[in-house]
Amino acid sequence: MRKNIFLCFVLVIAFLSIFFSCKKKTFKTPINISLLDKSLDSIKYFISGKWKLAKEIGGFSPATTYPNNTYWEFTNDSNFICTKNGVAQVDIINWHKISTPNPGDTFYIAELKNSYVFIDGIVDEIRNDTLIIHDYCNDCYGHYLVRY
Repeated sequence: MRKNIFLCFVLVIAFLSIFFSCKKKTFKTPINISLLDKSLDSIKYFISGKWKLAKEIGGFSPATTYPNNTYWEFTNDSNFICTKNGVAQVDIINWHKISTPNPGDTFYIAELKNSYVFIDGIVDEIRNDTLIIHDYCNDCYGHYLVRY
């Protein structure tokens, strides 16, 4: 009888030690999604959060810049917070729905304007967790932001 109780005790201890030592492994799946054909609520959902400005490409004679210490944060209530070198500026995003010459094709422009940022940007896509926003003009910049 004591042998059975001892054996049960050892099995319970072994089971509990295995159960509590195993940690759930979470794997982050990169998001790849076009935002051009999405509703405004969907766009806000996907871009909400804090992003680090990784690079900007464009201009009349295309150049690539790698800004340091610049972060953009989007909230669901259309606030835009740009932080540069630790100093934050808050502004409201003005959303504009633009129609193309193709019937039924529309997309949204995010008007982001404060002393750090002055763009009318097409919220284009999220590719491998990189948010891509293109200025809505000729010879303008593409802004590449990684989730922070």
